[in-house]
Amino acid sequence: MIKNIHRSILLVSLIVLLAAAGLIMGAMYPYFQNVEANELKSQTKLAAQGVELNGKQYLKHFDNDQIRITWINKNGKVLYDNQADPAAIRLWTEPPLLQDSDRAAVLFCAAAE
Repeated sequence: MIKNIHRSILLVSLIVLLAAAGLIMGAMYPYFQNVEANELKSQTKLAAQGVELNGKQYLKHFDNDQIRITWINKNGKVLYDNQADPAAIRLWTEPPLLQDSDRAAVLFCAAAE
């Protein structure tokens, strides 16, 4: 009898623990996703300012393996990529930023995989 009570208490405790962890993770995931997106936007703005001031030299000295930086011109040609050979990357024609933009080039940053 006591063995069944202890087993039931343990089972209920594990269910409550898993439910609480699931609820906390479910609530915090969008928050941390938003924090990561804001940080990436901030880093992209800083990198863009560095490129405006110093051009490609800034990107060559940008030392961060956790962020992939791709710089493309208005025609979709990759000018710089810190994780791949720009000559080997196909033209970017998909992003709407290029189609309706009067900018000469666009800088993309993404979290490295």
